[in-house]
Amino acid sequence: MKTVTLSSCNPFVRAAEIHAPMETLTGLRRCYDYRVFCVFECSGPDCFLFLQDRNEKLTRGTIMVLPPETAYDFSGSMKVGLLNFDVTRECESRIKPICPPVLEAFQPSLIFDGVTVDCFSSPFIFHGGEDVIERVKEIIAEFSKGNRFSDSGTSGRVKVLLSDLCSKDREIKDAETVLADSILAYIRMNGTSISSNDEIAEHFGYNKVYLGSVLKRKKKISLHAAVLGVKISRAQYMLENTDEPVEAIAEKCGFSSRSYFCTTFKAATGYTPLKFRELVGMRQENKQ
Repeated sequence: MKTVTLSSCNPFVRAAEIHAPMETLTGLRRCYDYRVFCVFECSGPDCFLFLQDRNEKLTRGTIMVLPPETAYDFSGSMKVGLLNFDVTRECESRIKPICPPVLEAFQPSLIFDGVTVDCFSSPFIFHGGEDVIERVKEIIAEFSKGNRFSDSGTSGRVKVLLSDLCSKDREIKDAETVLADSILAYIRMNGTSISSNDEIAEHFGYNKVYLGSVLKRKKKISLHAAVLGVKISRAQYMLENTDEPVEAIAEKCGFSSRSYFCTTFKAATGYTPLKFRELVGMRQENKQ
């Protein structure tokens, strides 16, 4: 599938309407053009978007940009704004959208322009709030006019919406990178005294689940693993450079007991603390 830059795309909006209630599908279906879903109302806690590789919880103001060939499904009762569009004008003569079929009935030859835009070449989900809802409603209102100006009006509004979503996503990702770096710096400085993820959450003023997801997404490591890594590294240093007993090292490195320390240390290094100290001593003797 060909990919173009956002600046060079010229959207052709094929449909723009409100679905209320949004029909819950019965299994994954694959779309033939770009589809934007914006949640206007969401009844109950069980509103989800299902993709082949993940599930996303939906709330009021969530917007989803799904490129051609995306397989998706929904659950829950929702009122949504739906936009169907291509990013080029190659298929503007095909004005009627095609309902996404189940996976086994999908026909690649029916894909409209087969072009994706670089920022949205994979499914994009953004929790945009009231501003996003109003902008999607404006696009639907413009499209419903059906006059000679509405085509260019909806095309321009869709392009601006995509551009703003891309910019906001980059801002969030940049901010999350800074946050992830700060989390790791804090853990490196305080890791041996951290007893739970709640302490990290309290320091940064965020929910511990959110902090964990940011660190995992940006640094590919969990909060628990990052803290444990600091404790193990400190224990290795003390085993190698001091004569303190294992019990004292376990306590100073933030482990709740000698047995827990020994089990965790062996799982991380392959050796018990005493065996590690013995091997380090042997290596130092050989060097002499």
